[in-house]
Amino acid sequence: MEEGEQHPAHAVEVVAPQAADASPLLPQGMAKKALIVAAFGIATYAAILFYADADVFAAHAARYTLPVLALATAVSCVNFVFRFVRWHYYLRLLSISLPLVDSALIFLSGFTMSISPGKMGEVLKAVMVRDATGVPVRITAPIVVAERLTDVAALFLLGGVGLGVSQGKPVYAALAAGSVVLIGMIGGSTRLATGSVVLATTPQFLRRLRQPLLDMVASLRTMVAPWPYVVGTVLSVVGWAAHGFCLYVVAFDFDELSISVADSMLAYSAPLLAGTLAMIPGGLGLTEASMVGVIKAEGGPHATVAAATAIALMVRMVTFWLAIAIGGVALVGWRARRANASSVSA
Repeated sequence: MEEGEQHPAHAVEVVAPQAADASPLLPQGMAKKALIVAAFGIATYAAILFYADADVFAAHAARYTLPVLALATAVSCVNFVFRFVRWHYYLRLLSISLPLVDSALIFLSGFTMSISPGKMGEVLKAVMVRDATGVPVRITAPIVVAERLTDVAALFLLGGVGLGVSQGKPVYAALAAGSVVLIGMIGGSTRLATGSVVLATTPQFLRRLRQPLLDMVASLRTMVAPWPYVVGTVLSVVGWAAHGFCLYVVAFDFDELSISVADSMLAYSAPLLAGTLAMIPGGLGLTEASMVGVIKAEGGPHATVAAATAIALMVRMVTFWLAIAIGGVALVGWRARRANASSVSA
């Protein structure tokens, strides 16, 4: 933030926090959309299993052992911890004070929106922060943008390093590092963002949107300034590396595959990045299919489609679907906590 610049959270009117009510857990229409996406996910997985030969897949899936799955689940949770630290760090940057428990519940509740295109449905977190603190959504919604920017940067870096190590070509890692710098430069370009807002709101009927959008740009600039961008990206790299390591752990039960740590980073990061950039809800289908392809390609001469599918689907279970399940529990817990606080203050 430039010297003398007023913090965006202080430059806007803060409304009174809203009391808990009996409204649905998710915004109107969101629950129906979530069910549609879940049905799409089931259909996608059925198609993948058909392609992989369900009988052979079942034989491979039966090889999972409880210790390996327990370890993979524990490692997966490391991702959630580091991403929460990043979320809370961004709140602190915006001078938004939330009790740690409330912050954690809001953050985890956002996982229910992982099924939205590019996870942008996680703007739900901004609505929850507004209800708890009165800070307008336009101030905190850019946190989701900053999270996605650092996620993409981290996935580029992990994928590039994984590819460079597995192929013995450091140039891929160097290109990935360059991409991280470029993402930071573009995302942190004040002149570009402000100019775009002014240009887009030139028509008179859009003029009323200019100030709210400029407030959003100011918030985003706070989080993608050089040092916050580095901090957010480092936390993101550690978090997504944990999920990449989950693939390596799950592959323990498949002795015929030769999956290194570098291979696992590539096999997890590249498909996840593809699914995110394609803006497919939850990356469903594209992420799984791409992961199967990379695992088979990197798994050695004895790798089969069925074995790769067994690994890919289990990895998605202990990462993507586990996150959604945790998010659902957190959302229920958040509503219960809000209702209790409301009844005590009444």
